[in-house]
Amino acid sequence: MTRVLKFLRLIKWQALLYAIFVMVVMRFFVIKSILDVNAFQLAMTNFGFGLLVLTVCLLIAATNILNEFYDTLFNNRYSDESLGLVGNVISRRTAKRLHAVFNIVALLILYYLCYLVKLENLFILFVLLCGILWFYSSSYKRQLIAPFIVSFLFALIPFFTVVFEIPLLNNRYSDLLISTSTNFVYILNWLVGFSCFIFANTLLYELNKSIYSVQQDWDHGLKTLPVALGVRKTVYILLILIVIVLAGILTLYVKVFSGDEYMFAYICGLSVTYILYAESLWSKHPSRKVQLNFLQFIMVLSISGAFLLNHFFQFLFAR
Repeated sequence: MTRVLKFLRLIKWQALLYAIFVMVVMRFFVIKSILDVNAFQLAMTNFGFGLLVLTVCLLIAATNILNEFYDTLFNNRYSDESLGLVGNVISRRTAKRLHAVFNIVALLILYYLCYLVKLENLFILFVLLCGILWFYSSSYKRQLIAPFIVSFLFALIPFFTVVFEIPLLNNRYSDLLISTSTNFVYILNWLVGFSCFIFANTLLYELNKSIYSVQQDWDHGLKTLPVALGVRKTVYILLILIVIVLAGILTLYVKVFSGDEYMFAYICGLSVTYILYAESLWSKHPSRKVQLNFLQFIMVLSISGAFLLNHFFQFLFAR
């Protein structure tokens, strides 16, 4: 049982659970709500969507295993002991094999899905994505740009839900789309909004984590923002990022959700949570656990606004 728990830590089960949560919410509370309003239905089967979710989880798990593999190699340059889970939970050889197997299975599923929608050329993009994930783990994870890369990659998760859905919708409703000169690209506008939240929240999380490992990162020669600029300046950057997010939330309400009292209450609650997190950063006695727990809650809360979209669309068309 202990080895199972350690393996779950190795693949970072929280990240997998978050990815599943995001994809399920995007499909059934964002995309479906938009389609329902326009009298359309989801075209991708739940089985196909389940395969897509499995694929994303396999890619994330494979990347996390590879991250731990290279972290162990890097740490062993400075210590005779293996500081990571690779070498303790699983051997380095097993880690490399698992990374390869997870990627191969993920690519096979993706090729099958590409074949179903008759977009085999799309498979090349997924192969490139696997290459990017490998380069991130082997080279860029210890660079200054690393938090921005991982934030960007997480921000892509919502788009996985439409990469096959939109082509299938185009095939199903092709005659109607041609006669009305419309398309389903407008769905992307809503996904971009959620992706921006994911990018900002992940960036806050990654930078916040690096504040509390600054001494170890300095000793190991890692290039992080706190090492390069110092902890205080990094905190200032986090606060500036929070202000930008709050400004975006206010703009979103004024331009999109104005007049909806449920959305107003939700946005007020989300804003207060960001403000409380900012206060924890400015505290005289900052707590890593409190700050990261705040961010984890914010990451879930910012996606949970999708649960209100169906109500919002009904409110919009009732005006």
